[in-house]
Amino acid sequence: MKHCNIIDFELPMTLGLYNYYDEDNIDCLFNWAPTEKQWWITGFNPEFDEPNSENMVLIGKINFAGYEEMYRGLQYAIENIDKYKMYKNRMIFDKEYTVWVIW
Repeated sequence: MKHCNIIDFELPMTLGLYNYYDEDNIDCLFNWAPTEKQWWITGFNPEFDEPNSENMVLIGKINFAGYEEMYRGLQYAIENIDKYKMYKNRMIFDKEYTVWVIW
């Protein structure tokens, strides 16, 4: 199989998936925090075979340090372009060029 590179850079990323029942009852399904930079991140837990999307919360983190223009472009789109504003309450932009995504 031929391997194709979609983009020519990678960024530090993490991804966690949780079952959130209430503040005192949260199960971690997986928490993936690779040390290598990524162009795409995903996770899988083979022991979890009964998903209920109503309880699931995903928390991801992308560090755009070195790609500040991309960070600012994403932030601008989320805050100013109507079709993306619906995601504003799902993203946190910090001062270190990191975007936290909560889904």
